Amino acid sequence: MAETYRTGRWLVHKRDSVDSTRNRVREGVSSLPDLSVVTARIQTEGRGRLGRIWVSPVGGLYFSILMKPSPPSEFAPCVSLLCSLILCREMEEQGFSPELKWPNDVILQGKKVAGVLAECGSSPCSWFSMGMGVNLNSVPDVPGRTHLPAGSWNTELGAEELLNRLLNRLDARWPDRNTNPLSGVVKDVSQRLWKLGEEVTITGAGEQIKGIVEGIGETGALILSTDSGERRFVSGELLTVQDES
Repeated sequence: MAETYRTGRWLVHKRDSVDSTRNRVREGVSSLPDLSVVTARIQTEGRGRLGRIWVSPVGGLYFSILMKPSPPSEFAPCVSLLCSLILCREMEEQGFSPELKWPNDVILQGKKVAGVLAECGSSPCSWFSMGMGVNLNSVPDVPGRTHLPAGSWNTELGAEELLNRLLNRLDARWPDRNTNPLSGVVKDVSQRLWKLGEEVTITGAGEQIKGIVEGIGETGALILSTDSGERRFVSGELLTVQDES
């Protein structure tokens, strides 16, 4: 039986160990109320983008939110970026200098300390889920990672305290799910982008494009300045020159 409590508008379900909070939310779409949160001390089968493993030992914050009905589907990447920005601001208030790696990672001193994953569904009703994993005081061993090693924030904040702070900031920043989550913060996100002003390669959809990172657009698209002009990308994987070699 999960322990539950409320913080702001959110009903939080605390568990000790789950396969993944994402799975618990997906399987609970019918039974969980709108604005539910599932959090766990340990995940045994955590996943990130593209099905990658997210190792989730004790010493991290792992949670997924549920919204019913879903906000407009085009806002899904915007929610990921907004939540990453909110986490960055928490870290900055403690004297850290994190960066946002588009589309969904938080980087600290060249290491990945957090990841976000958003998804929408239409069965059995319209729903939206956003999951986040934050390495608070542990550095997980991530099999197969070839770039951006895992790191730890090393914060004095506990997982529950940080969760409550993030949820309350999300409420304050995005009170209406039918509005663009990035409204008014596009510049804030752009200023914190990993490799801003530097050359990167974006891969996806069978192509590789080189360009200079210029920022993001209103709907979360990454803006690159390329030899053929400005290009905007709604999905893809960012690589540096070193990652390609």
